[in-house]
Amino acid sequence: MSSKELKKRLETLLFADIASFWLDLYRQKYRQLVNELSQWELIKNQPDGHDEDDWLLLQAIAFLTHKIDTLQHQLTKLDADHSRFIEKLSHAELKAERQFHILDYAATLGADKQQLQQDQEAFTRWFDEGAMINRYQDKVSELEQSLKFLIGKLGDLTHRYLCLHLHEIEQSWQTVNLESFFLDLLEHTDNDAIKNSLLEPWQTKLLY
Repeated sequence: MSSKELKKRLETLLFADIASFWLDLYRQKYRQLVNELSQWELIKNQPDGHDEDDWLLLQAIAFLTHKIDTLQHQLTKLDADHSRFIEKLSHAELKAERQFHILDYAATLGADKQQLQQDQEAFTRWFDEGAMINRYQDKVSELEQSLKFLIGKLGDLTHRYLCLHLHEIEQSWQTVNLESFFLDLLEHTDNDAIKNSLLEPWQTKLLY
């Protein structure tokens, strides 16, 4: 299957049963998901004799768990870095020391050399730790939105797979192997928004 054909199949897979309103709202996220999934090495190794639709569906589920796990680790690190920043500021007595910690944290949040120069110059006008807190909150919000989108899509695809295999539902649930994944995420996240999005598939789509 060519890359173009694979992307087309994945679009059909991921966009199925999606209302046009939600498709328009999340079009960029869907496009990014299709591009990333089509480049995932494991999806190209379909075993002989395996139903192609089943294979793509299972690989999409596996990719989503990988992606969710990666973003959750990023969110955990983001929170830990922010806590360290606040702790350092609380012990900084000199203005120069506070500015050093602010710029150091700006770099941690992804500011490049040019942005850091602009931040340093802005100290004379308005720039302070409040700007860093806003950047942190923006990044948290962005990660939360991505995680909620991916978790919702994981619930949709898992529900579809289980519905296709109702005659062997217990074996199918073992095949997707999501119970320990969800429970581990619930145990290791303190983010209420993520916890709620993790619980939603259990309460609706994945319950029969």
